[in-house]
Amino acid sequence: MIRIALASALLTAAPGAQVIYSRTEAERDVHAVMETFRTAIIRRDKAAFLALFHDGPVIWQGVDSDALAAKSKRRPGMDTKVAFDPGKTPASFIDDIANEKRSSEERYENVAIDTDGDVASVTFDFVYLLGDRSINAGKEAWHLVRTERGWKIVSVIYSNRDPA
Repeated sequence: MIRIALASALLTAAPGAQVIYSRTEAERDVHAVMETFRTAIIRRDKAAFLALFHDGPVIWQGVDSDALAAKSKRRPGMDTKVAFDPGKTPASFIDDIANEKRSSEERYENVAIDTDGDVASVTFDFVYLLGDRSINAGKEAWHLVRTERGWKIVSVIYSNRDPA
């Protein structure tokens, strides 16, 4: 009887009563975004991938390791480690994957999430596979915001290094 009364009280809470969104729930939901990101790459699912991002401008920025920068073929005067390329976007990334004949996968380790329930930062080590070969590895960091439609990524920064 007490359980029924408690359930009834929860269901009939005053309109406008604040619903508590816990850190545990936020972390679970951010992990779900990461899993959708990962599986969208594997499935070449452009719609699912792009739905993870905020509608406004999204930062998508890589930085090359010193070893990769030394081998760079970028034009003189251009930053060889952190060259901004306006053509590098979440859409161009998933388009490249969809047009690739070989399979793609990004694997994560050492995931750390920091959130207050409305904003979140995620860092992790990653390895990117093309076919069955690692072609890139590094550290990746995302910033996310919780919108009325769920968590959305607003920035992705990552390091590029040879996976050897």
